[in-house]
Amino acid sequence: MPSDALAAIEATVKQQLEEEGKTPHIAINMMVRVHTDILLEERASVVSFENWERDQQSIKSIMADVRHQAQSVGARYEETKGM
Repeated sequence: MPSDALAAIEATVKQQLEEEGKTPHIAINMMVRVHTDILLEERASVVSFENWERDQQSIKSIMADVRHQAQSVGARYEETKGM
């Protein structure tokens, strides 16, 4: 993204925050960054870190279940193999 386009987005976000009047002056730059990042993530369909992290935990849980099931099937196979 060109720097002038990013600057325009940041200026719009800053103006909106100032008009709302809920953000303390000392925190305005940080909130501009946060709101701009969120806006850019949404526009680019980028997964937020929180969602990515949640998905990683789900994948780990699924893989643990798959490993457990594979071990169970392997154990049953070993039990019946001698028959």
